Amino acid sequence: MSRALGVGATLDFHLHADGRLVGASGFGQGESVARDLKLARLLIEQGARPDPGRLADPACKLKALLSRAPQPATELEAAP
Repeated sequence: MSRALGVGATLDFHLHADGRLVGASGFGQGESVARDLKLARLLIEQGARPDPGRLADPACKLKALLSRAPQPATELEAAP
């Protein structure tokens, strides 16, 4: 699905069959593409399963989709 960011700028989101966000790509000029790609990366790292309608809605802030819960440590972070 795609999200329009303005004149000539879009983000494309890629969802796994189970609803997890697994990829994002963007095209366009300006800081909004870079900022939203960074937020998309955080959503991917969280294993987020965002509502597709909210992802496509440019009025919905991606930051609002981030989980507020602490994330479990990865194996590398947990190793002594």
